[in-house]
Amino acid sequence: MESPGLARYAVTIHYREPSYELRAGPRPTPFRWTFAVEAPSQEAAIAAARRVFRDTEQRSSVGWGREIILIDAQLSPAEPPRSE
Repeated sequence: MESPGLARYAVTIHYREPSYELRAGPRPTPFRWTFAVEAPSQEAAIAAARRVFRDTEQRSSVGWGREIILIDAQLSPAEPPRSE
């Protein structure tokens, strides 16, 4: 259920892991992660998803960074698909 003044967005962040690719080779398609975000605007939804993405990156123990290559945000009446 949406809060008053907020809309639900599905924000998909497409990213690559350059250090990992040096070891394993390039991927044919980027990784992607979709976030369900309630926000007053598309820009606010993207900013919120980017914060969660970067926070998760910092907490990760894999040792390589992630390079965002594309962010897509769409109004979403339903839950977004899971990450790949």
